Amino acid sequence: MDCWEKRGRKGYLFITGDEPPLRCVNAQAVRDRCGDDLRKDIPVGDIIEEASKTFHAFYLIPDQQRAMRCERPWRDKMGDHVIVLETHEDTSAVAATLIGLTEGTLADLDAVGATLKRIGLESGQINRIIRTVEAYAASIGRGGEGRPVEGGAKKRGRK
Repeated sequence: MDCWEKRGRKGYLFITGDEPPLRCVNAQAVRDRCGDDLRKDIPVGDIIEEASKTFHAFYLIPDQQRAMRCERPWRDKMGDHVIVLETHEDTSAVAATLIGLTEGTLADLDAVGATLKRIGLESGQINRIIRTVEAYAASIGRGGEGRPVEGGAKKRGRK
């Protein structure tokens, strides 16, 4: 992987879904479908840990309704890298925002809002995206001064 091998920088891995993680990846299923010869089943947590060495890995859940059945077990494995969208329509913008926050090209949530406005997104979508990435932004020290709530006002502090 060029970014890792040549520059020592992690790549980005976005997985989207609405099912809880399996306990492990079945060695026989891998042999049958991919032809790779795994000697034994691999716990999903081990795969996530290994992938996280060279990737900023995120699990995106398309909406809050689907999150009810799968967020907790994914969050137990990936922490703040589990992102629950308000609507699947924001997937691309949220992924781009996560990259910008992680790379530091977006300094904080205020910069996120300004950038999304500059590229022409409507205030409702901007507010959804900021709410969606808020916990992650705070976890990496890029939280901004306040967070948007319905109607575009800013609310101080955490939920």
